[in-house]
Order: sequence, then C-alpha cells, then structure tokens
Amino acid sequence: TEMREIKRAPADTDLADIDPEIGQGLAQLQANDQVLDTQLELVGKGVQRLKGIALDQAQEVRLQEVMIDQIDNNMDNATEHLQNVNVKMKETLKNAGGAMGVVIKICLLILVLAVFGYLYRMVS
Repeated sequence: TEMREIKRAPADTDLADIDPEIGQGLAQLQANDQVLDTQLELVGKGVQRLKGIALDQAQEVRLQEVMIDQIDNNMDNATEHLQNVNVKMKETLKNAGGAMGVVIKICLLILVLAVFGYLYRMVS
C-alpha cells in the first residue's frame, strides 16, 4: 500500500466552511497558545537561570567543605598542641613543688626584693 501525496492548498478542501463563531474560537485558542508559548519560554529561561545559580552554589559548597576540612585539621593540631603544653606545664609545676609551691616562691621573691629595696633606700 503506497501512500499518495496530496498536493492541494490548505484552503482547498471538500469540507464545509467553518462557522464564524467557531473560527473566532479557534483564533482565540491560537492566541492563547501563543501566550502560553511565550510564558513557557520565560519559565524555561528562569529554570536555566536557577540551574546556573544551583551549580554556583554547589561549587561554593564544595569549596567550603574543603575549607571546613582544613579548619578541622587545624583545630585537631591545635588541640593536640594544647594537650602537650598542658602535660608539660603539669610536669613543670610538679617538679617545682606544685602550684602552691610556685606561688610561695613568687611571694618570697617579692618579699626579698622589698627588703633589699628598703635597705637600699636606708643606706642611700
């Protein structure tokens, strides 16, 4: 079964003419279709813009993730360093006679300096 090509103008038809009211309705439908097509194009452009924004945000999130990982590593290193310093301070205080011993030694040093200062003023 071979398809035959029909060669006639769109206005050439065996159908009856369209009622004017129906023609107006069809014209209105075509106008509505044009409006919808225009609105869909605007929506499509908006979606493309949103896609660009989303891709930019995704890139920013990846960069911030790297930065957060670096901060986390730095915090771990700082915490470890503080723990080591704390251990050394405890050992130093223990070797110096404890915290109370250090305070007493500082007070005695201040007292000795005050006595020497008084004696120096008396001699001068």
